[in-house]
Amino acid sequence: MKMTMLTNKGIVAGIVAAVLPVSLAACASNESEKVAGSPSSSGHERPAAPPAHAKPIKASLDITDAHGAKVTLDHIPDRVVCLTGICDDLLISLGKKPVATTSPELLKDKHFLGPEEGSKIPVIKGGFGSEDVGDIASYKPDLVIGLKGVHDGLTAGVEKIAPLWNMQVDSVEDSVDYLRDMAALLDKTAEGEKEENAFYDALRQARQTADEKNLLQTKVVSMYTSSSGTGVNTRNELLGELLANVYAYPWDGKSDDPMQAGQYSVEEILKVNPQIAFVQSFVFAPGDKTLTEQWKDNPVWKQVDAVKNNKVHEVNVGVWAEGRGPRSLSVVLEQALDASR
Repeated sequence: MKMTMLTNKGIVAGIVAAVLPVSLAACASNESEKVAGSPSSSGHERPAAPPAHAKPIKASLDITDAHGAKVTLDHIPDRVVCLTGICDDLLISLGKKPVATTSPELLKDKHFLGPEEGSKIPVIKGGFGSEDVGDIASYKPDLVIGLKGVHDGLTAGVEKIAPLWNMQVDSVEDSVDYLRDMAALLDKTAEGEKEENAFYDALRQARQTADEKNLLQTKVVSMYTSSSGTGVNTRNELLGELLANVYAYPWDGKSDDPMQAGQYSVEEILKVNPQIAFVQSFVFAPGDKTLTEQWKDNPVWKQVDAVKNNKVHEVNVGVWAEGRGPRSLSVVLEQALDASR
């Protein structure tokens, strides 16, 4: 999602206008399919508890993209270019590094490569969804991984260089499934099972902590903002589903139109009155402002409990919005629970 200053504006617009709505649209029906758990103060069912342990993963050179197209690679890919953050998340989790990325802030996070090592990974030129194919080719990739609905337009150009695997992460289950698929492809099955179990352990521990602290009675909101506008992560997409495991998360999609689903006004946010707010501010250029800066003088916003009690947390966009793999989700859970202290 993030890249150099030259292209950040395009990336932000692509993320807020394309990636989040794509997730919302594709999983609009997921909520009704969840196994019922304990209810929160929002009146919504808690997502089902995670499995006890990972099932065995079998190595395979077959991959299936988000459109259902199947591709068989002729060898285990060594050089992978990541056009979407879940690619970076999965590679690092399995002990590999991308040869180039579009998510440097994710890689520089301490839970991944850290600032020094993360800064060494080259960043692909071009805006999000319109990356420079020539630049991609210069890294001689064996595989390129992108995002459905965003990188489909690059297929013809990229597939002259290497197979393009477009992913789509609509739910926690999808995130885990892609970890398993990547582990199978890289023949890192033991590492994949270990990482999957680590995520299940983190999720179980987070749910237990939430129960002990009675956090399912605490209303929270996760929001995103950029020069393109502001929105709320709804329950029927990845972050909303994840947070509903540990907090009351009453933010349903407002519309079947994914562009409108999370468009809550400040007045509507006050009506729900969350006690904690997590904000992903896509801030790159000198004139860009975080949401807390944009709304600091808004009289309605100042009435929200999270604001009054200094419980508005500007979070790492790389981890919260870009990663979407199990390791990123574990970090989100950890940081979300820390906010309750």
